[in-house]
Amino acid sequence: MSRAEIVRNLLRAFATLLVLGLIFTLVNPQAVWETLRNADPLLVGVACALFLAACFISAGVWILMLRAVGCSTGVVNACSLNLVGFFFNSLIPSGLGGDVWRAWAFARQEEARPENRWRRATLGMSLATVLAERWVAFVALATLTVLTLPFALPMVEDLRLPLAMFGSVPARA
Repeated sequence: MSRAEIVRNLLRAFATLLVLGLIFTLVNPQAVWETLRNADPLLVGVACALFLAACFISAGVWILMLRAVGCSTGVVNACSLNLVGFFFNSLIPSGLGGDVWRAWAFARQEEARPENRWRRATLGMSLATVLAERWVAFVALATLTVLTLPFALPMVEDLRLPLAMFGSVPARA
């Protein structure tokens, strides 16, 4: 490991500790601990499993998008980049930082591979695949929303807001 890599890793560790320290100064750790201690462990486990399943599904979609443009990566690498991207999306207010990082990190990995010297994933190609994967996720969520809307409408007391979302009636009457 070169000196530059050591310094970079130390800076990353310091930044992580700094962010964690900032979080713990803004949040009451005792309240967080009490909430987690009283949580149902089975439901917490199921939630974690569902999150990891979503990560694998997202990575699978991204792998397909990469193959569509002539690039490839392994499942472990795609999941790793996805998890780090999810972390940055949670940390950065815009929610796009993780996607930009994932595209940048993948393009950088591709540039470092000697067998790819003739066919390198540019940052633009990489970003396009990430955005395409996000678009697929959006369309899937929108489809699920439309399909489940008939079941959710009976639970809504005032139908003006859902109808206004679809442009049927004005939001204010």
